Amino acid sequence: MASLYGEIGEDIWESVDDDDFVEYATNNISANFSKEYYPEFSSKLKEIESNDYCSNTETFSAINEDFSSTNKIIDNNKLLLRKLWAIENNDNVENFDEIFPVEKRALTYPYELDIFQKRAILCISRYQHILVCAHTGCGKTAVAEYAIAQCKKNNYRTIYTSPIKALSNQKYNDLSRQFDSIGIITGDVCVNKSAQCLIMTTEILRNLLYRRDPMLNEVGAVIFDEVHYISDAARGVIWEECIIMMPSHIILVMLSATISNAKHFANWVGMTKQKEVFIIRTSKRVVPLIHYMYFNNKRYQLINNNQQTITQAYKQMYNDLLSYLISTDSLPAVVFCFSRNKVEQLAQKLSPLSNFTHKEKSKARSYFQHALECLSKSDRDLPAVKLIQSLMEKGIGIHHGGMLPILKEITEILVSKKLIKVLFATDTFAMGINMPMRTVVLSELKKHDGSKTRYLQSNEYIQIAGRAGRRGLDNFGHVYILVSQKEPTPLNDLVKILNFKPLALDSKFHLNFSMVLEIQTRSSIDPSLILGSSLNESTRQSEYRFHKHQIKQILNEIDEITNALTLGIDKTKLAEFTNLKRRYYKYAQNAFVHLLHTSKLFKNIFQPGRCSELQIKLNDEKWEFICNDSFIPIAYNWANGHSFQLIKEYTTLNEGLIKF
Repeated sequence: MASLYGEIGEDIWESVDDDDFVEYATNNISANFSKEYYPEFSSKLKEIESNDYCSNTETFSAINEDFSSTNKIIDNNKLLLRKLWAIENNDNVENFDEIFPVEKRALTYPYELDIFQKRAILCISRYQHILVCAHTGCGKTAVAEYAIAQCKKNNYRTIYTSPIKALSNQKYNDLSRQFDSIGIITGDVCVNKSAQCLIMTTEILRNLLYRRDPMLNEVGAVIFDEVHYISDAARGVIWEECIIMMPSHIILVMLSATISNAKHFANWVGMTKQKEVFIIRTSKRVVPLIHYMYFNNKRYQLINNNQQTITQAYKQMYNDLLSYLISTDSLPAVVFCFSRNKVEQLAQKLSPLSNFTHKEKSKARSYFQHALECLSKSDRDLPAVKLIQSLMEKGIGIHHGGMLPILKEITEILVSKKLIKVLFATDTFAMGINMPMRTVVLSELKKHDGSKTRYLQSNEYIQIAGRAGRRGLDNFGHVYILVSQKEPTPLNDLVKILNFKPLALDSKFHLNFSMVLEIQTRSSIDPSLILGSSLNESTRQSEYRFHKHQIKQILNEIDEITNALTLGIDKTKLAEFTNLKRRYYKYAQNAFVHLLHTSKLFKNIFQPGRCSELQIKLNDEKWEFICNDSFIPIAYNWANGHSFQLIKEYTTLNEGLIKF
C-alpha cells in the first residue's frame, strides 16, 4: 500500500543516488515548494482533519492529485535536490595580501589577522553567508567589525544582535569608539535609531521582521553574535524565527562558540535561505587553558598535556584560594556562582584585598561617584547602590541579572579599567561579554536550570572557562574549581564536564502566543512557511528518512532470503531471516515512535475507544508477514489524525476497543 504521504517521499528517494544527499532532498520540500504548493495542500488536510470520522474517498483522491502535481515540480527541480548548502571553508590564505589587496578592503587592522579571520573577511567581501565557529577569545569581533565596515562602504546598514542586554551595551561602547554612526535598541534604551549600524537584542529584530519594517530594505548584513543561543530552551525559537523570515538580500554573519553539528545547522540555514553557507572554524584556543582543582593550599592539575583527565587530582580540595591567587599574581579573577544571593553573600564575606592600592581605590571611588550624578539623591541612597560602592572600595565587584542596568554598566567599566580585582558573577557574565580575566574560579559545578539542579554540561563549562586568559597579556588562562568537602563531585560527572565536547545545536522551535498573534495580525506572512522551515522539522524529516531507508534495505534482504527459502529449508538462511526480521521490527518501532511523538495530535491517539489491532497473516509459501509492509504508512496517517474508516480501504487494519 502506498501511504498518503509516501509518493512524494519515494520520488525524492529515487532521484537521489547517494545516501549523503537524502537529508538535503527531504528538507528541500518545505523550502522550495511551500509558497507554490503547500497552502492548497494544507487547506485540504484541514478539511479532512476537521471531521473526526471521514470516509470520503473523493477527498482522498483529490489530495493524491495534488501530490501528482507536486511530483512534477520536484522532477523539474532535481538539480536543487543535490545542492550542498553547507560548505567547509579551508581556503589557503597565505598570500592574503595578493588575493585581497589592502586598497580594496573596507577595514584594515593594526595587527596580523588569524587564518579564520582572513577567510571570514574574504567571504564577507563576496557577500556570502558565514558561520564562524571559533573558540572563546579568538577574535570573532574582528569579523563583525569588517561586516559593519563592508556595509558602510557600500551604503548599507548593519544590524548587530546579541542574546543579552549587557552584551549589547558593551558592543555599543566598543563599536562607538571605532565607528561614527552606531545606535542601540534594547528594552531599556533607544539611542540613534537611524544609525548606520544598529545594535539590538534578537527579540527586537524579530519584531522588525514580523512587521516588515521598511528599514530592512536598507540593511546589507545581520550579525548574530552567540548564535549557539538558538539551543536555549526558552528563547532559542526567536533565532529560528529571525533566520526563517530574514529577507533574501541580507547576508548572515553568524558568530558562535565551537559546536559539534555546525554542518547540519549551516545546511538548514542554507536550505532555508536558498544560498550557500560557508563554515569557518578555529582548531584551538589562542591562549591555552590549564585546569586545576584547589584544596588545602595546593593545586591539582585536572588535564594533562594530552587532554586526558588525571585521576589523582580527584581528591577533596578547599579553602583560601584568593590568598593563593594574590600570592601568585593571578588577579584579576572572576568567581562564578549560580545564584544571585550567593554572588552577594560571598562578595560581602571577602576581606579587602591586600593588593588593592590606595591610588586604585581613589580612582574607583571617583569614577563611581561621577557615574551616579545622573541619579537623584534618593536613588543614590538605595541599598543596592550602597552595597556596590562598599564592595568597589575593597576592589571587589558583583554582576548578575537582577542588578540595576546602571550598576551593571559601572561594574563592567571598572573591570575593563582593572579597578576591580575580584568579580563575583553568575553565568550570564560568560555569555559573550568580552572581559577576559587572568583567572576563572567556579564556586561549584552544579546549577539550577529552572526545573532541576544538575551538573554543568560540557559546553557550559567551556563557555565559562573561556573567560580566562587575556590575549596578548597572558601565556595561559587559569581555571580553578572549588569542591565541597561534604559532597565532592563524583568522578564520572567530572569527566563528563571536562570532556570538552562542543555543543550540538538542536531546535527549540515551538508555537507560542506571541508568534500566533504576530502571524494572525499580518496576512502577508505564510504560517506554513515558518512552521515548515524550522530546524526542528528539518531534523525530524532527516531522522524519518534514515529509518525508512534502513527498513527498505532490510525488506530487500528479506525478499532475497524468502525467495531462497521457497526452494528448500536452509537453517543458516532461516537464522539470517529471523535476524533481519528482528532488525526490521526495531527500525519500524523507532520510526513509529518518532512519528508518534512529533505529531501535533499524538495526545489524542492512545485513548479508550480508539485503539487498533493488526491482523497478522502468515503466508506459508513466502515466509513473511504481509501486514508489516504497510505498518509505517498506517502509523504516519494515524498519527496525523486520519480516521480508521478512511485507512481501512487501503489496509487490513481493523479498529478495536480496549477496556481500561
